[in-house]
Amino acid sequence: MKQIMLCKLGHFKQPIDFKKIEGWCSAYFKIVHSDEVRNINVDHFNDDYTYPNVSILSDMGEDEDGIDLKIAIVDQPLERKFYMHRLEARKCVVSIFPVYGILKLANIPIENYIIRCVYEAVVFIYGGNGVVNENVYLIPHHETRGCLFDMNVFIEKIVYSSITPIICDQCKARLNALSLP
Repeated sequence: MKQIMLCKLGHFKQPIDFKKIEGWCSAYFKIVHSDEVRNINVDHFNDDYTYPNVSILSDMGEDEDGIDLKIAIVDQPLERKFYMHRLEARKCVVSIFPVYGILKLANIPIENYIIRCVYEAVVFIYGGNGVVNENVYLIPHHETRGCLFDMNVFIEKIVYSSITPIICDQCKARLNALSLP
């Protein structure tokens, strides 16, 4: 079972029930605790007003012993318009910025989306033998199927994999070929 740590970075304009997320039961991971950093180093002078990866890494702090993956949760736009992004071998970031309003209109709790992203990252950890390697960008598919690995190029389609995400047949076959649980 993988040990996951959440790192809440900055202020959130919307309420998020982190206790619900931290209490989530899974056979594949356990969220062991959360960290919180209120003051972040957002560089608003970027041309696209995004939260730079280097600042996110700095704000996340050092790795902790016994943690397989540290996931930053932010309410800022990310570089390259990602909603989830690999930062380092054991660190990634999830932004609620582009999806909160979309999910709210569809009556989908933001907590579902965050848990969905945790599952996706955990698959990457299992598939990368304990690290999130750069091959993660080869896994998502363009077609929207309600699958954990929908690319969601059009961010509005995130609703289909945030209700009750599935792993589509094509992705199951790929994961089985990798001998993943």
